[in-house]
Amino acid sequence: MKQQITETSRRTVVITGASSGAGSAIALAFAKNGDRIVIASRNLKALEELVNECAIYKTEVKCLVCDTSDYRSVINLPQQQLI
Repeated sequence: MKQQITETSRRTVVITGASSGAGSAIALAFAKNGDRIVIASRNLKALEELVNECAIYKTEVKCLVCDTSDYRSVINLPQQQLI
């Protein structure tokens, strides 16, 4: 039996490395589940394509540009403007 997702039961998930590979697949899985997702990567174009892929699940998706190899980029992630 599948659990019904309600507004208060939805999670907000932040996924780094979401522009390709496992990160992209994880983002799609959370979107399919109805969770809100924030996707981050260095590649804005790939993130925008992923936002379009997630749109079929009618869930909220925001994207951020972030380079996880750069300490300052990671520390500033919560303060960034969502795209």
